[in-house]
Order: sequence, then C-alpha cells, then structure tokens
Amino acid sequence: MRPLSADDVVRGQFTGYRDEAGVAEGSDVETFCALRLFIDSNHHG
Repeated sequence: MRPLSADDVVRGQFTGYRDEAGVAEGSDVETFCALRLFIDSNHHG
C-alpha cells in the first residue's frame, strides 16, 4: 500500500450533528472520513 497524502483523505461532519442531544453548539468533531488507497499488487517478491 502506498503512503497516504493529504489529498487522499477527506474528513467532515454530517449536517445536523450539532443539533443532536449532548453535542456542543460549536463542535468541530468529525463524524465521517473517506480514504483513497493505492495498493500496488504487481510486486513480485
């Protein structure tokens, strides 16, 4: 697997998360992420 770069990662917060009970009004906690992975499978070793 190739190392991750900043361009391979997306983090965010679902709309409405701050409206949930117990969540701080200005919370910046991420509630999801997405990764792009590159797996080099042609390696012969």
